[in-house]
Amino acid sequence: MKIELCAIAAACALAFSSGAFAGGGHHGHNHGNGHNHGNNPSAPQTQEAETYQDGYMNDAEILQLHNGDATAYIGQEGALNTGYAYQTSTASSDVDVWQDGAGNDADATQSGTDQADSTITQQGYYNTAVTLQLDGVGQSSHIVQKGAGNDGNIRQNAGRTQEASIFQNGFLNTSGITQSGSFNTASSYQFGMGNSSTITQTSAY
Repeated sequence: MKIELCAIAAACALAFSSGAFAGGGHHGHNHGNGHNHGNNPSAPQTQEAETYQDGYMNDAEILQLHNGDATAYIGQEGALNTGYAYQTSTASSDVDVWQDGAGNDADATQSGTDQADSTITQQGYYNTAVTLQLDGVGQSSHIVQKGAGNDGNIRQNAGRTQEASIFQNGFLNTSGITQSGSFNTASSYQFGMGNSSTITQTSAY
């Protein structure tokens, strides 16, 4: 089952497809919508995209390109789900991914975005969260994971005044923050046993 939301410039296209799960008779519920606001067609548009999935092995994807303000939200409950949000050449933009279950994967990528924020929240076991921010100014990334065996990674490359934080509560969790650029800050908080954390900061100048 897959939802794809694509927003390009002043246009937003929504593609929706669904199918029954094989075996077990379990069903998932999906809701997605995208909205554009703006009266001047030549000006950057404000775009909002949202999708929610309940079930197993679902895939949600949001793409937002060349927007003034863009907001992407993905909410998933269940197991083995994938949530992916990508924003490029946007300003004052937000990505928010929330997953509850086990074996889920979340990825938030922002490229060439200024004053942008990415937040991934996961509850459960053996989940993976990755945020990537490239060539931006004033960007922030946050990962919150509660459970065991989770992995969280934040990468910020060639940016300025960036902030990254990872919070993990549980057991056998791993976190990593990598930053290159200037005026960047990073913080990692872990509560539990058998956790590991790595922070790497390098100057781009």
